Parts: sequence; structure tokens; C-alpha cells
Amino acid sequence: MTRHQKIAATAAAIISTVLLLLILLPLVFRGRIEEHVRATIMRRVDAEVAWQDASLSLLRGFPHATLRLERLEIVGHEPFVGDTLFAADALGVVLDLGSVLRMVRGSGPLEIRSISVDRPRARLVVLEDGTANWDIMRATEEAPQTESRPLALQLRSLALRDGRLSFDNRQSGLLARLTGIQHDLSGDFTSERFTIDARLHADSTSVEFAGMPYMSNVALELNTKLDADRAAQRVTLSDAGLRLNQLVLAFSGSVASQGEDVALDLSFQTPGTSFGDMLSLVPAVYANDFAALQASGRMRVEGFVRGTYGPGAFPAFTLNATVEGGRFRYPDLPLPAREIGAVLAITNPGGDADSTVVTLERFHMVIGSDPIDASFTLRTPVSDPLLDLRAHGTVRLADLARTVKMPDVQQLDGVLSADVTVRTRYSALDAGSYEQVAASGTVAASGIALRTASLAHPIEIEEARLQLSPQHAELTSFRGKLGSSPVQASGRLDNVLGFALRDQELRGRASVRSPRFDLNEWRSEREDREVIPVPAGIDFTLDAAADELVFGPVAYTNARGTVHIRDQRLMLDDFRMNMLGGSAVATGWYETVQPDSPSFDIQLRVEEIDIPSAFESLNTVRMLAPVAEYAQGRVSADVRLNGAMGSDMMPVYEALTGLGRFETSQLVISGFPVFALLSEKLNVSALEQPALSAVTSSFEIRGGRLFVQPFDVSVAGAKLHVQGSNGIDRTLDYDLRLELPRNLLGSGAAPVLASLSADASRLGIDLTSVQNLALGIDLGGTITSPTINTRLEDVAESVTGGVQQALRDAATERTEAAVERIDSAVAARAAQMIAEAEERAEQIREEARRLADRVRSEGHARADSLEARASNPAARIAARAAAAKLRQEADESADRIIAEADARAESIVTEARRNAEAVQG
Repeated sequence: MTRHQKIAATAAAIISTVLLLLILLPLVFRGRIEEHVRATIMRRVDAEVAWQDASLSLLRGFPHATLRLERLEIVGHEPFVGDTLFAADALGVVLDLGSVLRMVRGSGPLEIRSISVDRPRARLVVLEDGTANWDIMRATEEAPQTESRPLALQLRSLALRDGRLSFDNRQSGLLARLTGIQHDLSGDFTSERFTIDARLHADSTSVEFAGMPYMSNVALELNTKLDADRAAQRVTLSDAGLRLNQLVLAFSGSVASQGEDVALDLSFQTPGTSFGDMLSLVPAVYANDFAALQASGRMRVEGFVRGTYGPGAFPAFTLNATVEGGRFRYPDLPLPAREIGAVLAITNPGGDADSTVVTLERFHMVIGSDPIDASFTLRTPVSDPLLDLRAHGTVRLADLARTVKMPDVQQLDGVLSADVTVRTRYSALDAGSYEQVAASGTVAASGIALRTASLAHPIEIEEARLQLSPQHAELTSFRGKLGSSPVQASGRLDNVLGFALRDQELRGRASVRSPRFDLNEWRSEREDREVIPVPAGIDFTLDAAADELVFGPVAYTNARGTVHIRDQRLMLDDFRMNMLGGSAVATGWYETVQPDSPSFDIQLRVEEIDIPSAFESLNTVRMLAPVAEYAQGRVSADVRLNGAMGSDMMPVYEALTGLGRFETSQLVISGFPVFALLSEKLNVSALEQPALSAVTSSFEIRGGRLFVQPFDVSVAGAKLHVQGSNGIDRTLDYDLRLELPRNLLGSGAAPVLASLSADASRLGIDLTSVQNLALGIDLGGTITSPTINTRLEDVAESVTGGVQQALRDAATERTEAAVERIDSAVAARAAQMIAEAEERAEQIREEARRLADRVRSEGHARADSLEARASNPAARIAARAAAAKLRQEADESADRIIAEADARAESIVTEARRNAEAVQG
């Protein structure tokens, strides 16, 4: 080996050894470091801290070690038990390698040099009593004694990637949300004095204070240098700039720690005076071709924050914003918005967030030739907001469309005017003390025409007028068209101010009339139809009437009824209409408390509707009563259905349950594959397209099948006994018994007769004297491809007439053996008939008990949910009364189900006993 080869081999060995050590050492020490970190956290933090996996690497941050915790989560204790304070996909911590080795030898703490966090999510909450969910550090005297050595923060950098932050201060009424956070901090945090470079970006920032939005989905960018003094615990801002969309604010001042408090001395102002920069904070303007917007005018924003913030302390602050001579215009639109002026001041003298005063002294703008003016004041926003609002103006909507870009709007015309004054304390709204509320004014609309890409048809408002008073807003008149449907309405909304300002329930009642309303125009033609939600926080009653109501292929006439919306439930009360040549009455509800799975419960009574039209028009009839496709006649029915809907707003038929009863007129059956097959097998042409007598029966729906209770019907001179079920998959499972006069049988029935004669002869019976044959038939297959099998075990019943004749013959001949044999067979068949009936009766009772238990349970659960959602004393009183009614209705429905089932079961057993007696002669 040459000298160069020896050097290369030695170098390779050293490099391999180093790489091996870099790989193996983390594996050796990872467990000890992870336990060290876990023990330190448990010692210092009063919260549940967990991670899914931990890894240690010397390669990622060489020459230092990198500890990476995957799926980190911090969950609080009381009063925030179960609430996630912080979560992250991954937390990376770079550790000083020397400190790792010293920790292993037991001679020093772990030193953290940098931290990086992937997709952090933080939810910060301050309760009304000032308790903060991030206050999770143990007090020194509470910290458990442990031998674990602490961590030492020797930070050089901090990085956050794709983060989300929400801050909900319920004590001061401040709510802020930031998404898409990218954050970098760098500096030598180990020095006594050092400079920090800070950069923060958020894709979207929204801020509310006392329920009022101040920013909505604003892009935020912060760049600053911070001069930090560790000894004084003070940070001084230098070269600090904050960008909100296009509005730039320059900051200066300092922030210092004073125990649990923070001392603030900050001032800010806008370096520029362009009105366009402020316009960028208006979402509708910024989102629509803002770069092309031409704006002029002067604006200025300035303010300060001075004082102490902390438990029991609140700083003084002021924000002043003014706009003078504002004007903007899109180059491709003909009209500008002009003469824009505003004077806004938000002030607080310090000491309490409730001392904040928001004053919009003046707002003025002209669109087209019409001015809009408003003023606004808000005081004591936390304890009991005092609101003073005035708005006056007219907007010609065609001018608005020529001034502001609205990409979705295809047509906008008409005039909208308002003159409104409101002065109230929120406490007066909460107490219903409307004598302490000053509210007056009108909102009027005329000649409105609106057509958008998202609306299937245009909306026209010929004339509408809303009169505002302290108690309610009254719609004194409304005439218009929704699509092609003329509409007239009147009514009133109660507690409008409480709904708008205090998130209270909106109550009201209105009447709507239309000579013809076409619902088809508003049905979605998209295959990916979505659930139609019923809004929360509304208690509204609508008395509706339409001379003609078009829905699907059906035209309903003389439609009248009441629609009630409450607790995310839409209820129909005695909604009557003429349809399909008959009439109908509907009562029930549709609910979206679970928005992904709407539920419904409806009771429908129809009288004398046309069966072919019902099959053609109603999807539920097609799914559950497919025989209607082949029937001519009329039907009356009383049906109760309940179940759930899918995201396509169609019933989930497999989960549909219901009970009902129906009565038909005389029917004519044409082209029904079941009768065609029966006619072919028995060679009875009269069964191919038979006339049926009127049918009366009841049914039950469960598990995607309709179960028909036993009934008898005359079919082309024969008597047919029917019971069984059919499914939404169009399968059949029926037990038919056909009592067929012998003279209807054709020559093709010889094989059936031969089988029956063979079984009868074993009983000593001659079928040649039998005039009526009772055939037991199993009907299976599907509605279009049925199967038929005769059940020969029922032959004893089939030969009842022959049995009686044979008994007479046997008595005449005194053949005791024949008599005993026949008696035994008849008695066995009679006992079997009664046993089968009793078994079926018990099945009916058991199924009814299960259904009744479910109806009662669901009704009580809905009542419990209604009470739980009530948010204030008045709502709780109303909820308790409504819940009691729900429970009563559920109990009554359950009792009715059991009573009807008992009556049906008793009828089946009674009929079986009567038939058994007839068999025995």
C-alpha cells in the first residue's frame, strides 16, 4: 500500500467513524434527553403536554444536536380542561452539543440555541374573571422536587411556519384571529444587551372589539428591530413598520416587563397620506382589482398606547383617523365615488377597557348624485354598550353598479333609501325595556331588479317599506317577483336590535300570498346539491298561501298553511293543498341541528289522489310502492314518515321508518309482471290484466322495506290474500294465498292440479269435487322479474270443500279409519293456522314496541337538546314549554303505535281462529 493510499484509508476510516458516531450517539442519548425534557416540563408546567414521537439528530444542525418532537399538544387543566392551548405538527429544538454532553455527565443544563415550529396552532383565551388559559407555569412553591436538571435558554433564533392564532379576551371584549403566520426572530439572546430582527407575516387578520369588526381578513406584515435590555427587561422599537394590506403604520416606543404587568409606551402614525391606502382595508374594494383603482384625497392615522397592561390594569390609548376630499374610481366604470370624508376617534383614558369610546363623528360620501351620511358613537362597550347611530341617504343601485365592481352582479336597478336613528343601551334590549330604547325611521325600496350569476332567476321588488320602532321592524308593504312568481307580503320582525346587536333570537310573523309560485325555478340543477340549512337564532312564523304552487312535475292548487322556523327546525302546521286530482294535508318538521345529516318527521294525509300521477310525480311512491306503476285508480292514505336526509337532500331510504294506512278505489292492473306470470302459470287469462276490488290495509316502513299487513282483495273473480314486503331495491317477499274458482283454470294448470291431487289423495280426498282451490304462493324476485312457487304444505287448506265432502262420504260408508285420518289432518292444519297467526301477532307487537321506544327516545332527546340550547332565562322558559310539548307528542305517538299494533295483532289472531273453525267445518 502506497503512502497516499494509507492516508486515504485513514481519512476514510476517520470519516466513517465520525459519521457512525453522528448516527449512533443520538440513538444512545435520545431516550435520556427526551426524559430530561419531559421531567423538566412536568416540573414547571401545570398542563397536559404530549407528543407522538421524538427524534435526535447530529446531522441536521451540525455541530449541534437537534431534538424534534412530532405532533406536540398542550391541553389545559381546570377551568380549561379538554381545551387545546397549543398544538404543532413538529417542534424542532437545536441544543448546544457541549451542553448535551455535560447533561449526560450530570454536570449542566441543556442549552437551547434555536427553535422552529411547523404549523403551530395557538388558542389564547381570557375568561370574564381574568383567568388566562396560557397561565400554566407552576409557582415555585408548587413545583415538585425532582433531580432533573433544568433547560437553559441561549436562544439565537425562533421560526414559525404556517401558523394560526386566535386571541379571545372575554374580559375586554377583544377577539383577534390570524392565519397563515410566518414569523422569524433572530438575535443573540445570551447577551445583556442585544438587537432582535423580527419579521411577522399573516395572510389574514381579523379583529373585533365589543362585537364590532375593526379588521376583516387583512394581510399583515411587520418588520422591526428591537433593542433589548435584559437587566431592565425592556424592549425598544426602532425602525418598526406595520403594513395592513396597503396601509403602512410607523411605530416607535418601548415595552417593559413589570412583574405580572407590561408597561407600554408606543406611538404610531401613517408616513403617507394617500386615501387609497386606507381604502385597501375595505374588503369589497381590496378584493376587486384594487391595483387598477384610481384614488385621490388625504387621510391620516395616528395614535398612542401609554400605561400598564395586566391583571387589573389597562393602558390609555388613542387612535385618530381622518379622511378629506376622498375620491375613487375604477378605470373601466363610468362613475366615481366622491366627496368622501370621515372623522373617527377611538379613545380610552386608561384604567379599564370599559372606558373606551368609539366615535365616528362624521361620514359622508356621494354616489352618482345622491349623498350618504352617517354618525356613530359607542360607549361602555364591555359592561353595557351605549349605542348612538344615525344614517341617512339614498342609493340609486344602477349608479352603485357603475361605481363599485361587483363581478357576480349581472343587473342591478332601483332605488334604496334609509333614514334611521337608534339610541339604546344593550341592557334595555336584554330586559325588553323598549321604553328606554329610541329607535325610529324607515327603509324603503322601489323598482329593484337584481340578477346575479349565483341566482337562478332575477329578483324584483316593485315596492317595499320597513318601518322601525323600538319594539319591532314592521314590513308595511311588499310587492315583487321572485323569478316568475308574483309575491305580496306584510308582517313584522320583533327584537331586530337585540338580534343585530346582542345575538338574541329574532322573532316575527309574516303573511305571504302568491297567485302562482314556481319552486322549480329555485331548485339546484347541480348533482352536488348541498344541505339547505335552517338558521339558528330565529323564531319566525309564516302564513303562506298560493293559488298554485309548482314543485317538481306536480302543480298544487289552493295551497294554504303555516310554516314555523325555530331552533334550526322548519315546521309545517296543517299545510293543505289540492294535488294529483285529490287533496293533501301535511304536518311535520325538517331539522338541521346536525348539518351533515338533516332529519325529518312528517305526517301526510292524502285523499283520493290519482295513482298513476302519484307514481309519476313522487319519488317516495316510486321507491316504496312500485306496483303503482301498473295501477289505475285512486288512493287515500294516512302516512307518518321519519328519517334522515343525505347531503343531496334526498331521504336515506335504508334509514327511513314509518307507519301508515291506505284505502283504494276499485283498481285496474295492467302490465304487472307478477299477475302476468301468475296468469301464465295457472293458465288463467283473467289474471293478466285484472280488475281489483277496493283495498284497505296498513303498512310499516323499516330497513329500506315496506311491510304490508294482511289484506284480502277480489281479483278477477278470485280472492287474493296478501301479506309481505317489498324493498327499495325493488325486491319482493310476499306470501300470497289465492282462492281460485275451478272454472277459471285453463288446461295449462294441469301440473299444479296434479301436484295438489297427489297430496290430497294421501289424505283420502278427491279433488274432482272441489269447486274452489286455495293456492299458497311464495312471491319473490323483483318487481320486473318476479318468481312464483306454490307451497304444497298448505294443501290441507286448499281442499277444505273436499274435506267436508269426504267427511260426509266417510260417515255414510262408516269408514272409521278415513274419518280419523281426515280429522287429524284438519285439526293439525287448524292448529298450525292459529299458531302462525299468534307468532305473526307477537312479531307485530314486538316491532311496534321497538318503534315506539325509538319514537319516544328520539322525541325526548330532541326535547333535551332544545332545553340545552336555550341561552338566556326567557329562552329557557320558552324552551321548557316547547320541550314538554315535544315529550308529550312523542309519548302519545309511541302509545298510538302500540295500540294500533295490538289491534292489528288481535285482528290477525281472530281471523285465523275464524278460518280454523271454518276448516274444521
